[in-house]
Amino acid sequence: MNLSSYTLSRDRIDRNVEGIPRTGGVGVVERKEASNGETLLSIKITYLYMKVAVQASGCAPIVKAFEEGKEKATLWENAHTIASGIRVPAAIGDFLIIRAVKESGGFALAVDDSDIEAAQTEVAKEEGMS
Repeated sequence: MNLSSYTLSRDRIDRNVEGIPRTGGVGVVERKEASNGETLLSIKITYLYMKVAVQASGCAPIVKAFEEGKEKATLWENAHTIASGIRVPAAIGDFLIIRAVKESGGFALAVDDSDIEAAQTEVAKEEGMS
């Protein structure tokens, strides 16, 4: 379980939410094998979970585009966050992420660095790592 899933499930007490930190789209696109062995890429259109795009507020192009009802995100200028793994000012798979979140009935959420630090501390404490 990643940190955003942990936070969402704790805050919302909702087991039908799958939180995926948004990077360049990895995790939204699935790989399928065709009957002839050819590899195809597609987006799931049947969801077991509501998809949630989670980004740091200092770099949230997917969240901004989602909230504005756009299909594609624009470059996030001067991106900054302590969470370097999700500091992606321009995602190649932006339209795929936004589509998957919309089709699942999900939402997009930006979190401040202070909230990220607080969640890290809480998880570490509850998991016996601090």
